[in-house]
Amino acid sequence: DSSYDSGGSWDSGGSWDSGGSWSSGSSHSSSGSYSDGDGFAFMIIFAVVVIIIIYFSINNRGGKGGSGSTSNFNKYSDIKDDRLKKIGMNADEFKKLAFELYKSIQEEWMNFDYEGLRKHLTDELYNSYVMQLDALKVKGQQNIMKDFENIDVKITNIAEESGIVNVTVYLHTAMYDYVVDNNKKTVRGKDNHKIDIEYSITFVKASDESKQKCPNCGAPFEGVAGGKCEYCGSTIVIGPKEYVMSKKTCIGQRMR
Repeated sequence: DSSYDSGGSWDSGGSWDSGGSWSSGSSHSSSGSYSDGDGFAFMIIFAVVVIIIIYFSINNRGGKGGSGSTSNFNKYSDIKDDRLKKIGMNADEFKKLAFELYKSIQEEWMNFDYEGLRKHLTDELYNSYVMQLDALKVKGQQNIMKDFENIDVKITNIAEESGIVNVTVYLHTAMYDYVVDNNKKTVRGKDNHKIDIEYSITFVKASDESKQKCPNCGAPFEGVAGGKCEYCGSTIVIGPKEYVMSKKTCIGQRMR
């Protein structure tokens, strides 16, 4: 993610400027060791090579000033084993939930909705978001994110650790994502092009078992807000009752 959120590393201009490293005057004089015809042919070949280099450079950058990356779609596949039982719903329902959670978080981010973010993020991620949002406020800026498309969601991994179920998804979406100042002038990104973006996102939730026993020794535990196990003395932290986002990593983006 960029310094303000999922919007990426675009800039308005590429790494080339209008004046290249070549001067208008060639270093070869007309009295050189080749004829005018040879010089003309050389310049044609040189021009073709430059065009090819620029063409592939633009493609590698993703075109239209994008950050440049190819799709990660084929790198990820849905899991289809017994781990799916841990999520407490069928795969399609969870995929829909994952996208809606992601969309809600982005909209809450855009609207400086701290309370909404607190409900949908782990404490660590929430604190990180708060610092970034506070920085935007100081600058008098707002990150506009809208018109989300749900292109694809895949459940790529499910694991349980210390009574917390971790579900990782590959999420592919597209939306408008840019920053405006107090006068609604776009100061970063583009307000007339959507960003096609891919993420690896992890959501977490307390497992049913974690609400009933100590994750260290397995002894029964009836607390609702954590505490210490009366048998082994371990500190018990009660995880979130509903899925929240614990990690979000941008793995590819392109400007449409």
